[in-house]
Amino acid sequence: MSDTTTQQFKDGRHALPQPGPEQGLAECMDQFSRTFEASARRWELIVYPSLVAFIVLAAYGFYLVYSLTDSVSRIADRMDAISIQIAYMDSIAESTGRMESIAANFSAVAGDLNRVAADMDRVAAGVDEESGTMLGMAASMESMTAAMHLMRQDVATMSWNLHNVSRPMNFMNNMAPW
Repeated sequence: MSDTTTQQFKDGRHALPQPGPEQGLAECMDQFSRTFEASARRWELIVYPSLVAFIVLAAYGFYLVYSLTDSVSRIADRMDAISIQIAYMDSIAESTGRMESIAANFSAVAGDLNRVAADMDRVAAGVDEESGTMLGMAASMESMTAAMHLMRQDVATMSWNLHNVSRPMNFMNNMAPW
């Protein structure tokens, strides 16, 4: 039997054995190492699963940070595309403003074309009046052409008569000494 005394408390727990005066330092160290090993086993049951959980959580945290940076990168790319589209929309808005002024100019041109059409109607009416006058002039020209034809015939007849008259005169010219 050993020389250690164990104290028992009223609630039934036992206190660690207390070394007696005859126990040596080796027994004390042996008991201390067993107590430390038991305590270390209890800590191993807590620390190793905690380490595994920490590694799993750290890997998941790394995945979350990686996916967050990837998402932020895609968002930045989309924002670049959106800013280009917004600049394009601004140019469309400017073009729309220019188109409105062009439409206003076309409205003014359409009004001018209406006035031109009204003027063309008046010109057409004037041409109709002129065509009546031109018909009268054509009739006058026709009568002048007929008169000119008669004059040409008279001149041709005179020319023929002069030619025929000149033959007998030619005979007399041969007889005259001068």
